[in-house]
Amino acid sequence: MSELNIKGIWLSKAVLDIAELNAKEKMILALSINLYKSNKKCFISNKVISKLIGVESNRVSKLVSSLKNKGYIRVKIKYKENSREIEFREIIPIV
Repeated sequence: MSELNIKGIWLSKAVLDIAELNAKEKMILALSINLYKSNKKCFISNKVISKLIGVESNRVSKLVSSLKNKGYIRVKIKYKENSREIEFREIIPIV
């Protein structure tokens, strides 16, 4: 994933030990934590996450929503002016 410029994802024991999360949720949470720590922001599309973890983009959307509903991340969305089209989405880990 050259657009992310990452060599890997650190999956901490703390994330691994979260029993209520499935493996894909843990991967997305770890990815958001790693990107947030590196860049102080985590802007990543469902398409990019999809390629990284090997699931369809619509499944990524459900996994991100699940993490949000469970209280592990916050999501900020900026819409294009006068539109419902998303300009960007920021994932903010709350761990």
